[in-house]
Amino acid sequence: MSVFQSQLTNYKRTVESLKLDLVVRNESHGKEKELLSEQIKLHKLQLDEITTKYVATASVLDSKESIERSLEQALTDAASLRTENENLKVSYL
Repeated sequence: MSVFQSQLTNYKRTVESLKLDLVVRNESHGKEKELLSEQIKLHKLQLDEITTKYVATASVLDSKESIERSLEQALTDAASLRTENENLKVSYL
């Protein structure tokens, strides 16, 4: 009978030890999950920031290209006006 009680006590200790180990592991995994969630939030914020910068940069680039086209058109128009002006000068002389 004492062997049975000894084994029972040993099993109870083992079960309690396993329960404690399980609790510790669950807490550890909970903390890891929390840290990963925080990292995901930070990455999302960084992605939003990069996306905002990209949109702003694309807008600036579009504006630059539009300005360049306008300048090219203005230079073409100025050249045409110069030619027309020279032709008018010649015709009045």
